[in-house]
Amino acid sequence: MFKPGWRFCILAACGILYGILYQSIVYRDFKPLSLNIDLGNLESSKFLGEGWQTISRKEQPGHVYSQGKESNLNIQLPEETNWTLRLKLQFAKSGQKIKVYANKIFIGEGRSYEGKGIGRWYFTLPKEVAVQGLNKIRIENSDPSSKILYEGISLKNYRGALESKGAFILFDSPRHIKFGKLLLAMLIGGALIILIDTGMTKILGVIGEGIFKKDFLLTYVPFLSFLFLLYIGSLVSPYQIIISKGYFWVGLILFYILGRLILIALYISKAKETLPLYLRPEYIRAHLVNWLVCAFILLIALCAVLIICKEKKAANYVAIAAYLLLSCGIVVRLFELKKAS
Repeated sequence: MFKPGWRFCILAACGILYGILYQSIVYRDFKPLSLNIDLGNLESSKFLGEGWQTISRKEQPGHVYSQGKESNLNIQLPEETNWTLRLKLQFAKSGQKIKVYANKIFIGEGRSYEGKGIGRWYFTLPKEVAVQGLNKIRIENSDPSSKILYEGISLKNYRGALESKGAFILFDSPRHIKFGKLLLAMLIGGALIILIDTGMTKILGVIGEGIFKKDFLLTYVPFLSFLFLLYIGSLVSPYQIIISKGYFWVGLILFYILGRLILIALYISKAKETLPLYLRPEYIRAHLVNWLVCAFILLIALCAVLIICKEKKAANYVAIAAYLLLSCGIVVRLFELKKAS
């Protein structure tokens, strides 16, 4: 059994770790930028220099051929940073390859697969090579007699991203974390975890001091371990993994609530006397419909907030969950009425 003093110290240490990971993984200043060259659009001509052959839209819309030994791209970039160049293309034959240069500096090569289907090749355009303004990209064809079919060309200042744009994989670009900000994050993290634990304990119920070890493992360790794995991945790989502030806070609260609810479910028979009235089985059964309707109202309110924040896709998912809860409430209510009659 942990004494209250030890419990306080463990929670504070956990909060300090969260503060360190917050400063290491959450990138508040990052602005995702993406440039997609639509080869089927007439405006793409401003990007295509010498060595390209356009195709009739009726034959293959959105495609161009590289013609001759080399093809050139003229691309305007808004800032000096690390970029990824993606070429979506189809080689004419096996063994054919390309060499890519940016501002006369070699940045990589791509070789054809065994098959002849359209594939994606990624090249790093580091900030030492990229310039703010006009950048000249040269693509050399190892076999000028065989044309290469291009379906798409894009430039991003990140390697990949989730659909919700809340998590990114950046090129290796170590950030200089200021000691003052790190210390402040550690202090805030320690205090915040203690406040969250105290507040959530009052809302979700006190299970008992004797099971703090299992409580801690279920509520804090899962998300902390996940963040730690992301951090280790950034250290051992050539990429840096970052998440948004929203992902961090939603993950922290969600993992805590799920862990605490699992703990309540495991110990509900032993903790009936210490659980709040609204968490006891008989009360939940009697007011289940009201709970479902309240959850529906809260989720609809959350939809409005997401729409205001221009997160329409996330709002759609939340709305679906809300109406599923409302449907469940209606079904339960009909079942109760039938049982009563």
